[in-house]
Order: sequence, then C-alpha cells, then structure tokens
Amino acid sequence: MILGISANLHESAAALTHNGQLLAAAQEERFTRCKNDGSFPLNAITFCLHQAGISIQEIDKIGFYWNPTKGLSKRVLTAASSLPKSANLLFGNSTERGNLKNLARHILTPLTCRNKLGFTGKFNFHDHHLCHIAYAHHYALSDNAGALSIDLSGELHSTYLSHIKTGEFRTLSTVEYPHSLGSFYGTITQFLGYRPNYDEFKVMGLAQR
Repeated sequence: MILGISANLHESAAALTHNGQLLAAAQEERFTRCKNDGSFPLNAITFCLHQAGISIQEIDKIGFYWNPTKGLSKRVLTAASSLPKSANLLFGNSTERGNLKNLARHILTPLTCRNKLGFTGKFNFHDHHLCHIAYAHHYALSDNAGALSIDLSGELHSTYLSHIKTGEFRTLSTVEYPHSLGSFYGTITQFLGYRPNYDEFKVMGLAQR
C-alpha cells in the first residue's frame, strides 16, 4: 500500500494506491470547507484509510509531492538577487514555494506523519514535475507517449518535457525557474483582477497592488 500526500502550499490532498490501482483519493478542502486548504491533509488521509478498510500500520510507504532539498541553493540565490522585493517571500507569512517557514514544513513532513498519524514506515520525497507526469501517465491510453508538465515551478524547473515508455521516464527538455509560463499566466490572471499565488510573483517584481 502506498499513500501519496501533498501539503503545505495549497490544495492539500491524499491518495491511496495498491499494486498501481487507485483505491481512494480526496482533497482536504472537502472536509474542512476551506477553499484551497493547504494544511496537513489529516482528514483526507483518514478518509482514504477508511475507504480501503485499513490502518496506517498497513501502509508500506508514504510519498510526498516535493523534494525540499532539490534546487534549494538555486532558489536561495534567485531570492537573494531579487532583494529587497523577495524579503517578504523569504521571511514573511507567505505559504508559497519560496517561504522559509514552508520549506521547513516540507522537510519536517516525515516527522509530521509520525506525530499525527503514527506512521513509522518508509517515507520518500519525489520530484514535483515527475509527480504531475506520473499522474497523467497513470490515466494515459498509451504506454509509449510524451508528457509535458507546465507549472509555476518545481524544485528546479517550471516546464518539464519527457518521454515515457513502459514506465521509464526520459527527460527531453526543461525550462528552469524563474523563467516560467506559469508565472506569466498568473500575471495575466492578476491583471484581469484576480489574486494568484501573490507572494511568488513578488520575487520577480511582477505583483502590483
């Protein structure tokens, strides 16, 4: 049994699989009624375990959707080069990707799983873009296909193009953060009057009040 979780940013969720088959999945916001809830998905995890009729002791591994140590030095350098605009992102109360408090939450997630769930098994951090691609590949009709992941950013990249064949991932091309189509998308969204991942855009001086 493998339990996958996302937490600490936005839209926290949990998914439970067994031998490659999805048994249960849920977003934390469905239980807390807090839109885009980014807290630890305790309710979603409890739901998944209940649906499968198992306890946390029967989980073989927990996988987390972000590798907090990968690309850390590059992010620090990017933020430092953007001071003072990035000061709030680094030291403020933001829950976005570059926030130091949020990075600490990521790193401490295995301990959180132990304290809140009583989980003492294997825990793995995974590359963010590969998590997106693996999800898409799981539902693909072909076992030989290209996969494109475009996000505001992953640990190192904002865009990730790969080829998947019989479960093997081969990187074809990447675009490194902070060059990001996702940031451009968010900027246009804000221009239209909405408020996307606001603090992340401060790093690049894109956000305007």
